[in-house]
Amino acid sequence: MKRNSQDYFSTLNGGRGVAPAGLFGRIVAFVVGLGVLFVSLFVGAVFIAVFVGFAMIVSIAVAGRMWWLRRKMQQHAREHGDIEAEYTVITEERRRR
Repeated sequence: MKRNSQDYFSTLNGGRGVAPAGLFGRIVAFVVGLGVLFVSLFVGAVFIAVFVGFAMIVSIAVAGRMWWLRRKMQQHAREHGDIEAEYTVITEERRRR
């Protein structure tokens, strides 16, 4: 027994048809669909803007921390100078060619 799609959708939707009936129903469905599309695009753009803003704040904080540490290390190197030490080579291995 072959059933067409309208019968299938009617049984799923409690006996009512799924597709909008007539020209007015299609126009309303189109307008509602466009509204949903624009709202979803707007919400997506807001989420992307929030994500980019958060990423910028984190990157500025990391760059500031790195600048601060580099400045402290340079200041420490200026005050204490280079590290000097003596060393002795215990073994020296020869390379084979």
